[in-house]
Amino acid sequence: MARESGESAVKKQVALLRKGYDIGVYPEYVPLVCNECDSENLKFSVVNETGYEQISLTRLGIPEPFHRASILGFNSPNGPEWFIVDPSYGQFFENVMFRNYMKNNYPDFSDRLLKQGYVRCTMDNVRSYFDGFIYSKAFCKKIDSDKVYDKVGDLLVGSGIIHPEEFDEAMRRRELMEMSSGNSKTGKPNSRKK
Repeated sequence: MARESGESAVKKQVALLRKGYDIGVYPEYVPLVCNECDSENLKFSVVNETGYEQISLTRLGIPEPFHRASILGFNSPNGPEWFIVDPSYGQFFENVMFRNYMKNNYPDFSDRLLKQGYVRCTMDNVRSYFDGFIYSKAFCKKIDSDKVYDKVGDLLVGSGIIHPEEFDEAMRRRELMEMSSGNSKTGKPNSRKK
């Protein structure tokens, strides 16, 4: 029997989490079970010998809201596949500021993560995920985006989830967008510390 794809395994894991913790698909009720889901994903990773990293907003420099999610990785014929797994993400859409920010700026990403409970771990999806917490001002009015993205880079690049060049390019694009919107702190593109 052929081994199932990473996405198929993640889809089954999210279905089990939603059933086991009675997690609805937003706008249905989404309980505050991020710790439980992340712990189950760690167990899943150990049992199935997959890659695992934890997303902890607090550890990454976002003091509010408290939240944990997981990144799960799988070997595939085309190289590693990584997924952000967060079936309790819908809880944040109860906050009007967060919901409006995400629906206005990242509607496709939001719809996919809310519906599926996971998305591929690409730089576009990473930025969409973290920008909501950083820039919506829904939970914390002032967050140092450069420090957050430095820590996100340490996590993703340090774990081999994202290639350094891909991360650096995404951060240059982010800085240019901030400069064009007048939100830049430094006035020059940011690149990862060497």
